[in-house]
Amino acid sequence: MLCPDVINFKSSLKQESKVVAGKLCDPKFKTLIKTQLQSLGNIFGVKIVLPSSGPSNTSDKIMKVLTEDTDYYVVENNFDMSVIFDKTFHHNFVLSGDLSMSTMNMIPSMIPSPTMSMSNSNLSLSLPNNEGLSHSLSQILTKKSKTKDNTSHFQQDVKLLNLQTSQVEKLQSQPIPLPTAVAATWCHPDQSICPSSLASYLTDKGMQVQVRGIMVDLHTMYNMQIPTMEKDQFCDWEPDHISDVEDWLGGVFLQLPEDTICAPPPCMSMETVTAIQATGLFTITTILDLMTSMAMSLTSTPSLPWVSASVSGPDQGAELRGGKCLMNSDSVMTIILTRQGDWVIRKSKTVDYTNCKPSKYA
Repeated sequence: MLCPDVINFKSSLKQESKVVAGKLCDPKFKTLIKTQLQSLGNIFGVKIVLPSSGPSNTSDKIMKVLTEDTDYYVVENNFDMSVIFDKTFHHNFVLSGDLSMSTMNMIPSMIPSPTMSMSNSNLSLSLPNNEGLSHSLSQILTKKSKTKDNTSHFQQDVKLLNLQTSQVEKLQSQPIPLPTAVAATWCHPDQSICPSSLASYLTDKGMQVQVRGIMVDLHTMYNMQIPTMEKDQFCDWEPDHISDVEDWLGGVFLQLPEDTICAPPPCMSMETVTAIQATGLFTITTILDLMTSMAMSLTSTPSLPWVSASVSGPDQGAELRGGKCLMNSDSVMTIILTRQGDWVIRKSKTVDYTNCKPSKYA
């Protein structure tokens, strides 16, 4: 029997994923997690799974980390982007503490609108059809690209900006309002300094600021089969297995019928599986506090075999590589901590290479 020809359709969309692992006892554990989170960009959601063979108060501890002093702020109209280059803003919020900012498209539109994000002092701007503003920014932002849709893209570590007073005054002389909502959150290493200092600053600049709280949902499933997540001491984590575990975690969050959620083997029976889903805008500090709480719960709660957190980055974002603009989407980082003292991370995203040469990436 002749086999039919298989046609592989070329696409500019590529899936990229990477698995890294280590030991919780590693003194560099927190630094490694922080580095991975920083590469994800702004964090808009986190999903936690807590399997337990008996009573546990771990979910209460997790909920406290997610909701205590984690408010973020939204400027729905006319956020003045020039404040990003203000010396006072730079000193108080960029150089001091953990700042995350991002535009939020509240109403879907067929017309491209400007987008802005800042995480870990890395600023990313995409400005469609605005030659005057694009020209002004091109004088101070060094990493830039322009795509076929006439959108200018800029990226810059603002900690490295050393603007002259005249440059700042020129930017501030003409306000740069964004026609879409902007969300922001910030925290300082000194916990006595209130995160609302950021809201006060924006209000003093004439912006109307709204306070938003992190939205949290919790549900529990009973008598389920779960992956054992015990690493063989003689081999590394299999990327395909971690991917299958992520698929199973997705079924838990979607609350699919239990007879349709098949845990990848080897499996074990578990009395309860608690899923916590939180959405909003998070600082990296909050996610690191979450990781610390989860690790401590493994030590203090014998009924927990492992815990996991899936951290969601931007729905879509630009990335400049070699002068070309790539569009990333569906950025997710899943972290699993085990009672045996292991941790494993799988990061995945979809990359659109439309603006690159097809022959190179197809």
